[in-house]
Amino acid sequence: MAMKIKTNHPLAVAFSFLLGLIFTNSLDADEVAQVSGAASLSVSAGTVATPSYKVASIGVSGDPFYVGAVASVSGNVLTFETTTDSDGNTINPFVPNALAAGVAHLKAAIGGGTVTGITNEAGTPISGTNTESSGLDNSNPPTITIGDPDSGDDVATASATVAGGKITGITITNAGSGYTTVPEVTVDCGPYLIRVTESGSDYEGRSFLISSNTATTVTVSNPNSETISSIFETDFEVEIIRASTLGETFGTETPLVASGSAYTGDLIYLWDMASGFYYPYYHFTGSGRKPKGWYNKLSRGKTPLNDTVIWPDEGFIIARRTNSPLNLASDGAVLSTDQKMQLPEAGKQFVMNNPFGTDILFAELISPRSIGTGNDKFKPTADASGDTGDNVFLLEGTTWKKYWYKAGVNVGITRVATASAKPGTGAVGGMTNSDVSLGTGSVTNIETCNADGSTVYSEANASDYSKVTIGGSVPAAGFTITFHDLRGRRINEDGSMELDIDRNEVSAGNGLKVRHNNKSYKVEASGAGFVVIKKRRSFNFDSSSGTPKWSTGEGGAGYGTTAKVYFVGGGGADGEGTATVSGGKVTGISVTNAGSGYSYAPQVVIGGGGWRKEAAGDVSKDGDKIGSDSGVLIVRYSAGSGILTYLDAKNPIK
Repeated sequence: MAMKIKTNHPLAVAFSFLLGLIFTNSLDADEVAQVSGAASLSVSAGTVATPSYKVASIGVSGDPFYVGAVASVSGNVLTFETTTDSDGNTINPFVPNALAAGVAHLKAAIGGGTVTGITNEAGTPISGTNTESSGLDNSNPPTITIGDPDSGDDVATASATVAGGKITGITITNAGSGYTTVPEVTVDCGPYLIRVTESGSDYEGRSFLISSNTATTVTVSNPNSETISSIFETDFEVEIIRASTLGETFGTETPLVASGSAYTGDLIYLWDMASGFYYPYYHFTGSGRKPKGWYNKLSRGKTPLNDTVIWPDEGFIIARRTNSPLNLASDGAVLSTDQKMQLPEAGKQFVMNNPFGTDILFAELISPRSIGTGNDKFKPTADASGDTGDNVFLLEGTTWKKYWYKAGVNVGITRVATASAKPGTGAVGGMTNSDVSLGTGSVTNIETCNADGSTVYSEANASDYSKVTIGGSVPAAGFTITFHDLRGRRINEDGSMELDIDRNEVSAGNGLKVRHNNKSYKVEASGAGFVVIKKRRSFNFDSSSGTPKWSTGEGGAGYGTTAKVYFVGGGGADGEGTATVSGGKVTGISVTNAGSGYSYAPQVVIGGGGWRKEAAGDVSKDGDKIGSDSGVLIVRYSAGSGILTYLDAKNPIK
């Protein structure tokens, strides 16, 4: 089970063999962790001859650079709308070329409470012969942001000069005041990823590297020639995030790992999708014509590769070749969307960490609809041998334990069932059947109301609550309700007039048409034919277009037998249930183990029930936990015809 390592060094065979031992026998439980997300990672001391290895990944991301909706798609190009400020000026969403440029590493100097200058990481002023970044638009310099001062609100500002696609000068436009500690300096350029965040989309969580951008468009890199318009549909919500790079993660001027030559420094092995190998990178101290920075050990190039992208959740390997332990810690924003994981082609393997930075269940790691006999599915098998199907290895203690999905158990699910829960009303906060809802119905009206559903108020839209008139079995307060395909006309703040695209007041029926889809809210109150949500009404409901519906769950499709149900979070534990199936759909949920402590609404996880564990008997392991820092190894059946594709991973905190 050795991993594929691309190297021409005589240690290649030994290294590959060692990794095979690591993944089957001897990896300690604390030897897999995330590098970011308020996480810590420790790598024991090693030597050049006998390195110490660690599997890690980037499991979280920073705050989004941009959040919005796709206006249109053509080929690999996504277009986004502009906005207008109070003076009527058009505001473009992006600086041209900034989202596919090199990274600019800048730092500030302070004195007398002000920012006195901005230099590169080495402390050298930016000049025409000492440049930063690459690939920038000469006529549209990137935005430079200086952190807030320690006291007051006089924030320093600066601007950049660009020539030849690089930053050639920095001008302090306002020195600011109140700076007693050196502020962070950020530049809105570098490699960026665009990720689908549209709830309910089959592609939620997919990320693509941006290859270029204009003021209103981004062009995505599409190495597998996918149909981008089917992934990023018009009106789909997306976010643009800064891609993690080798230099930013481990440092360029003063690296977190040991610097040196190709044969003395620590190594970072990164997966190369095109070749299907791990390539070793090292940090060079700098000498002669070869500047300080990161280099591919197998390349003789003299240009640093600091901007090499480390893809989210993709496993990489740290090889410690220095006789001292390595301790790393970092912060980040935990992902709030579902995620896509790579399922490699037949005969290959993929190493990753838990992508969400929190405990998840096996039923959440790989969606039930991603399991099947097709070439783009995780293939089930009859037993643990893996001779006819795919395997997942999860680290437990000092060994990697084998899991597989049993053939014939809900194989072929095409749409995963969902349900909503409210806080447990049973003994000691345990779950009961009435605490689970699997309902759907129509929406016939939306109006402003008070918290209890009454509609007596002095102004047309003076409340932060909305009364939604619905058909079907009304869910009780505490459940989460999701609305689909609600349409209407935009209104002003008090609800007295409709607004056009420029937010001018117009007569009823002439306002800008808006659509709200897959939006979820907590039911604050309910009554005969209605629910109350805490949301200020923003449009006049239009019943003449679309098919507005609500749901607290959905039966799914393709189920052949009883499924497993787990209640996750909500302050409780151990709650489980059984999903009954009829006509290929989940038609009801019965609580089989109430658990305890569910003081707020837990997530309902519905698994296919087919996960099995080596040496654990023929019982479902859908509920086995994958720790927040657990390593995961996906091994594709070597004799099969599986293709490279992406699996759904359900976010437990969504």
